[in-house]
Amino acid sequence: SLSNLATNSSTTSVYALFNSGSVSNPSGNIKLTANSVSTHTHTSANGSYYGIYNSGSSAGALYFNDNVFTNAAITATAGNRFILYTTGNVNSNLSFTNNLIASTTVSTNSGGGFYGMYNSGVCQGSLNLSSNDLNSNILETASGPTYLIANTASVSSGIVMDNNSINGYTNSIGASGDLYGIVNTGS
Repeated sequence: SLSNLATNSSTTSVYALFNSGSVSNPSGNIKLTANSVSTHTHTSANGSYYGIYNSGSSAGALYFNDNVFTNAAITATAGNRFILYTTGNVNSNLSFTNNLIASTTVSTNSGGGFYGMYNSGVCQGSLNLSSNDLNSNILETASGPTYLIANTASVSSGIVMDNNSINGYTNSIGASGDLYGIVNTGS
């Protein structure tokens, strides 16, 4: 659990919780579960921000469940903001369930994308992206895409996306940028 954090960067990225370690044993798994980031204030000029991020690949499964990201204020001049994010490839199943992003304000003065709950890692098994909740969040940006709950990677065995909830969400995009609520663009 990380709480009452204050970070500031000029051009470097900030990672609240980050895993880049990979698992090569097919019976081994990566588990990023029941983590909490709360009351985090971050200010940046041009660096990206990562809340809970996995880039590690797994020969087994990946569990990205029951994580909580609340009461944060993320401000940047430019740069992408990733709140719950995985790019790691998985040879088995990927479970991305029961996560919460609540009472968080994210703003940028010029541009950069917002990625709430986002998977871009290839999954050779099935993907379960369900029972996630975005509640009472504010996003203000000049330009850039907004993905609230999304999968953009290929999945081999099937995709379940159900019981996700977006409530009390305010989004303001200045110049340009598409908004994606709950979306799957993977093949």
